[in-house]
Amino acid sequence: MKDHKILLKTSFLRFWKLLSAALYTGLFVFCWIYFYVPKMVSPYQWKGNLVVALLYCLISVLFIRVYRGYAISIISRSEIIYSQSLGLFLCNCVAYILLILLCEKLVTPLPLLGLQVAQMLAVYLWTRAACWMDGAFSQPEDTVIVYRNQSDLAKVYAMYQFSQKYRVVDMVMNPQRYYDATAKLKGAKAVFIVGVDATVRNGILKHCLDEGINAFVIPKVGDIILRGAKMYISGDEAFLRVNRSSPPLEYAIIKRAIDIIVSLLGLVILSPVMAVTAIAIKCNDGGPALYRQKRLTRNGEVFEILKFRTMRVDAEKDGVARLAAEGDDRITSVGRVIRRYRIDELMQLVNVLRGDMSLVGPRPERPEIAAQYEKVMPAFSLRLQVKAGVTGYAQIYGKYNTEPYEKLQMDLVYINNMSVFEDLKLLMATVKVLFMRESTEGVGEGQVTAEKR
Repeated sequence: MKDHKILLKTSFLRFWKLLSAALYTGLFVFCWIYFYVPKMVSPYQWKGNLVVALLYCLISVLFIRVYRGYAISIISRSEIIYSQSLGLFLCNCVAYILLILLCEKLVTPLPLLGLQVAQMLAVYLWTRAACWMDGAFSQPEDTVIVYRNQSDLAKVYAMYQFSQKYRVVDMVMNPQRYYDATAKLKGAKAVFIVGVDATVRNGILKHCLDEGINAFVIPKVGDIILRGAKMYISGDEAFLRVNRSSPPLEYAIIKRAIDIIVSLLGLVILSPVMAVTAIAIKCNDGGPALYRQKRLTRNGEVFEILKFRTMRVDAEKDGVARLAAEGDDRITSVGRVIRRYRIDELMQLVNVLRGDMSLVGPRPERPEIAAQYEKVMPAFSLRLQVKAGVTGYAQIYGKYNTEPYEKLQMDLVYINNMSVFEDLKLLMATVKVLFMRESTEGVGEGQVTAEKR
């Protein structure tokens, strides 16, 4: 009965996603045919319009998927609405550029703006219905949590809508043998495993596979490293080869070409914003608009990163390197605005053009802070296998104050999966986090680094 209900839920949600693509495309087709086709030099016939509709549908779905706009029950309702609206907005921008080319002149964007409003209303209604269906077909599963300490337990409870999806029937703290935990799993439908010894964890996982129990594991750094290993079979044995990141030459060439082209275009297009920012900083307190700071990149090389200054000139007069805290009084009034919208990061395009950084890669840390992290977490230096980046997994899926261990995990996931497609996807995904306030939250009061333990 339960499996039937899950299948029904999955089928309904898939249908609902297809319906959303058809609805958003239908609204675009109406706008396209009735407002723009008559203005074209050579209007398309029905076959041409059908191709345009299909391309619009594919591009809109691509954007929405990149921004996780279909991640029902994984992200909040408001983030789904934001993600889908942003994806459709970018798709409409692409459509407008196509319209200018087809009409061979500038055309009014007002119908497309009206289309955006109509689509946002459709997104809102679709999301409410999708979330209602997700809740209607779901009921909390009996769940056991196997954990090492209280900080590990907190990670499980931090999962979005955890209490709505799972009913905790038992908890096992730091078991020394796997059957100390498996004895508690009778009747459970799910188990969360976090922080426990690898041997114990593997025994629990085998039991879950035998009994058909859904197992959720928060990985350790070693798990992520092995995930990127290559398997070799020699004789009767299978070996996993783990080595430092060594991307193919063609990928390195394409990545560098993208860095140069995008950074040049960015500097040209954003130059008015950068000029206004520099003037605003100078007028605010008379200090310099830019500042340089030593950071680490590939193989531990030190370079000077360029940023717009957001703090007082004497922010670190005591000589102690520290991250910005929530409500930090060192941040100027202008600095709060430009930090909020990541404008302070724009000068890093110069670093990318010079080759100090790449557009996509692990965030460069200050040598002093990295040294503190490595004292308690030696594996933190594994982030330095590749060139530092302006954006990346940790910047998109984490926050400014995300703990360094989690940042390391996210960066290793990227290092294991580097490709041109992955870089382009992360560049597009970066647009989403620019206006998300939680992505710029500072560390807690009294903290020098993001380390909380």
